Amino acid sequence: MNLPLLAAVVFPVLFAVQLSPRQEAAQEMEIQVASAMRAYYIEYGLPPGGTSLEIIHALTGGNIRKVVFIEFAPNSIGPDGSLLDPWGTPFRIVCPQLKFVEIRSAGPDKVFNTADDVFMRNPVGDDPLLNPGIHIDEFASAKGKSVDHHTVANEALNELGMLDSALDELEGKTGKHGVIASPEEVREFVKKGTRLYDALGDPAGPKDILGNPLGVLIIGVDPKVNPATARVLSDVAVGTFWGPFASGKELTPKEKAAQDVEIFIATATRNYQSEYGVPPTGTGVEIIQALTGTNPRKEAFIGFSADQLARDGGLLDPWGTPYHIACPQSKVIEIRSAGSDKIFNTADDIFLSNPIDADPLVNSGIHIDEYKPAPGETVDHLKAASAVREEMLMLDSAIDHLALKDGMLTGTIITPAQLRRYVKLDSRLYDALGDPAGPRDIMGNPIGAFVVDQIPKVNPATVKALSDVVHRDFWEPYIDKQ
Repeated sequence: MNLPLLAAVVFPVLFAVQLSPRQEAAQEMEIQVASAMRAYYIEYGLPPGGTSLEIIHALTGGNIRKVVFIEFAPNSIGPDGSLLDPWGTPFRIVCPQLKFVEIRSAGPDKVFNTADDVFMRNPVGDDPLLNPGIHIDEFASAKGKSVDHHTVANEALNELGMLDSALDELEGKTGKHGVIASPEEVREFVKKGTRLYDALGDPAGPKDILGNPLGVLIIGVDPKVNPATARVLSDVAVGTFWGPFASGKELTPKEKAAQDVEIFIATATRNYQSEYGVPPTGTGVEIIQALTGTNPRKEAFIGFSADQLARDGGLLDPWGTPYHIACPQSKVIEIRSAGSDKIFNTADDIFLSNPIDADPLVNSGIHIDEYKPAPGETVDHLKAASAVREEMLMLDSAIDHLALKDGMLTGTIITPAQLRRYVKLDSRLYDALGDPAGPRDIMGNPIGAFVVDQIPKVNPATVKALSDVVHRDFWEPYIDKQ
């Protein structure tokens, strides 16, 4: 396998706080190391392990096939072979559970775990230039300078609105919907001279005002705030501040680990099909066996530690339950974790459905199941209220996109079938809009009429049923004022 050399690549990173040249250099080195780790992982199915020194040795040619995944200038290497940060301190590099790469520079004070550390954590199989989970320590004020989170949050929200408008304009120009747009295409509809215009022209990929990736841009679909940005600004941006741009729920470490494994499996399945022309088939155990080396050429497309495998060879999720893995009609890879309750098809399942020939790192089909109470399960009213409101946001957005796309006049009544085209596949709402008896919300109450330029309204019975946990104000603007 021929791999690109990462020696002199520079990846600029945008941050709200101006970094010193040495801090920027440290960031760039960490991104290069993470990229090399990913290349190593693709080549061997596992990342290099061991100490920081052993990891650098493996990446620079000390591996079975003598592949050089990265090179460094001689003055970046210490006498013992360790990689030095711009202040002369060896980077600390670890691979927890062989799932993530964590790289830390001690910063200018040369003391680890202090405020000036430069740190990055990235799933080993993810492209560090695309992965939303990357963070070079989260947004913090420069020494002696206060950062106004209110101003930053409002600017981030304003840029999401600009992105949304640009994507809608692109939809009107191209007639496309649900198609991934390049930053260059979107940039055409963003005002020149703005920070967002410059960010969309960044060769390393567009980033928001906090330096976090803007994520995949899909024509006609609301852009989402990066979860890391939402978390940093959660002290001021609360409740429904992000509106239709709110990202999915914040995952626990175990949920994130389960999601990462599912993405790794989907990537390995895609690579398997590229190699053999067909994906692995059979039971979940047989698919894992095929991906880990039980195939005609004995190739390992992915590897797992012994504690991740059950006695029968099945792959265990972070809670110890075997994943359900299937390839329906050899076209889609479906992977499901039963989640923390260890029961399949309940609200906390973590599920991924990905076309086998699509890159799971950019495919918008990846999703964590929305709130769906299992039969006989007591409904959590707080979860239900949040889910109902989220669906009202989805309906409102879908009505706007449909009206824009089809040139509908104000007051035109929209059928559920028409609206369904602009709702995410496999979502509960998508299924509800296809119900021949008429769409119903999560509480089982009918969803009202859909009219162009009119905000959809939550069913009064649903408002009443959930009034024990949320006030009427919670539903605005999706409720008639008293």
